[in-house]
Amino acid sequence: FLRPAPAVPNNDSYARIWGQERDTRLAAWHDRAFTHPELAALARHRDVFSDVAGWRSDEVSLAAGSGGARVVRAQYVTPNFFATLGIRPIAGQGLSRHATDAPDRTAVMTETAATRLFGGAANAIGRTVRVNEVELRIVGVAPRRFQGAAKNMGDVALWIPMSARADIAHIPPRWITDEPALSAFARLAPGASHEQASAIATRVVAATL
Repeated sequence: FLRPAPAVPNNDSYARIWGQERDTRLAAWHDRAFTHPELAALARHRDVFSDVAGWRSDEVSLAAGSGGARVVRAQYVTPNFFATLGIRPIAGQGLSRHATDAPDRTAVMTETAATRLFGGAANAIGRTVRVNEVELRIVGVAPRRFQGAAKNMGDVALWIPMSARADIAHIPPRWITDEPALSAFARLAPGASHEQASAIATRVVAATL
């Protein structure tokens, strides 16, 4: 249960960040995701976190060439998603680690999807797919068995930079910034404890409410 997700290197510094909030009317607790500003605020605590990354899962329409579209599961990810997990693509360079205000219309694909659409991982690099009718260029193919940062993520087909989400999902960028919709994970800084990380996370989120 405590081992990393498939294909994620086993490293004691890797930590998931979970949140819960209580409905004051019903006094019931339920899971709470994080906003972009909250992840940025956590990442500024370099004495506790060496890196903080996040993702959001969604269903999208995926098509390539003249083939028909099919609905697949995709994950919108922060630019440092793969680097923070220690995941290297088996083909291509992968996503850029540099955040940009302009939509980054690239994607990393699973080996299964690359084989189905293009005949193999190497053949997929540089090719174009349509995601919700938005064209994305494939820049990497993930290692076999990799399905994301956590176990039981389902059959994820591709990973897309978060900056492209507004165009693909057809929603205003401001909504994405303010929406508590990101699952989070981190690499702890050398010598930092989980107790320190929990205290900082609680303080950061409390300050944004």
